[in-house]
Amino acid sequence: MARLLKSLCILMLITSCQYLPENWNLKKEKKEYVREFYPSGRLKSLNEAVGDKRHGVCKYYYETGELQGIAHFHMNQRHGEHITYYRDGTVRSKLNYEYNKKQGEAYGYYKDGSLYTMETYEAGKLNGPKKKYWENGKLMMENTFLNGKPSVHLKEYDEKGTLINNYPKLNIIPENTLFHDNTYKLNIFFDNKSYKNKYYVDKLAFRYKTEMA
Repeated sequence: MARLLKSLCILMLITSCQYLPENWNLKKEKKEYVREFYPSGRLKSLNEAVGDKRHGVCKYYYETGELQGIAHFHMNQRHGEHITYYRDGTVRSKLNYEYNKKQGEAYGYYKDGSLYTMETYEAGKLNGPKKKYWENGKLMMENTFLNGKPSVHLKEYDEKGTLINNYPKLNIIPENTLFHDNTYKLNIFFDNKSYKNKYYVDKLAFRYKTEMA
């Protein structure tokens, strides 16, 4: 009877081992911690680790001692939820990572807790809707991104929620000069002489047409 029980125990152990997750050995290891400090000697971060790699929950602190953020790592790669805080403990931002790349919806907040921005990521690039809000809750802007590049359907609103239509005109004037590195010079300016407007810059593609004599 004892020999039969022993055989059953061995069989159960072998069977259970077949279904152990790949990272079972990591979970069996004793947790280690890596600490970082400010020049003043105050704690800057406390990181769970396996060997010399951050693995698990990592907490970051302001030099004055308040919690600044919480991140999750998988063998030294950001993987999981990442949250940052204002000094008073209010959530500043929320986003997720999948192996060091932003993934899914990301949120930013004002100090009073109201929503400031919402973005959508896929494999580390903006991909989908992006919105910003005024502190009064009114929509500030909305646009859609594809593979990190914005669409031409940007809409902006004032603090009352009214759509802004009176944008300055962007003038692009090429200089008829070819430099030694095969590049052309472009003069870009707004018709209202503003220097604070933002615009997206991407590579320009030129097509050359050759006419046969």
